[in-house]
Amino acid sequence: MIFKNFYLRHFKALGNFCYVYLKDENLTLDMVQETFFRLYQHWSDDYSEHNAEAFIYITAKNLCMDHLRRLKFKIEDVDPLKEQLASEQIFLEEIIRQETLAKIRMAVDTLKGRNHEVVLLTLEGKTNPEIADMLGISVNTVKFLKKEAYQKLRKSLGLEYIPFLALLLN
Repeated sequence: MIFKNFYLRHFKALGNFCYVYLKDENLTLDMVQETFFRLYQHWSDDYSEHNAEAFIYITAKNLCMDHLRRLKFKIEDVDPLKEQLASEQIFLEEIIRQETLAKIRMAVDTLKGRNHEVVLLTLEGKTNPEIADMLGISVNTVKFLKKEAYQKLRKSLGLEYIPFLALLLN
C-alpha cells in the first residue's frame, strides 16, 4: 500500500472526525497533519489498509483528547467534550460515518454531467424544485437524473452502501 494514496483517501474523513470534537478548522488541520506525520514515521509498505486506518483514528483521538486536557484550565465546558470523545461507541460510530461518507464522495466524483450536479446539490440539502430552478430543468428531469445517478452509484459502491445512499439522495 502506498502512503500517498492512503493519505489522499483518508485525509478528509479524518479531518471531519477531528472537527466533530474540536470545532476549529485550523486546529483540526493541525491534528490531521500531526496524525499523518506520525503514521509516516512508522510507515511500512507491509501495513494493511485496516491497520493504517486503526492507527490514524486512534492517534487522532488521542491527540484530540490531549488537546482538550490542556484546554481544561482555559474552558469550563471541556469535560462534556472529553466524555463524548472518550466514549468508545461514539468513537467507532464516527469512524464508520466518516469512512462511509468518504467512499460515497469518491463514488459521486465518478459521476459525469448533470448526474454529478444533481447529486452534489442533493447532498447540499437542496430540494428537487430548488435543483430544477438552479439547473433550468424540470422537476421530473431532476427525479430521473437522481434515479439514474443512484443506479450508477449502487453499481460502483456495492450493496452495503445502499441504505446510506438512499438516505443521502432522498
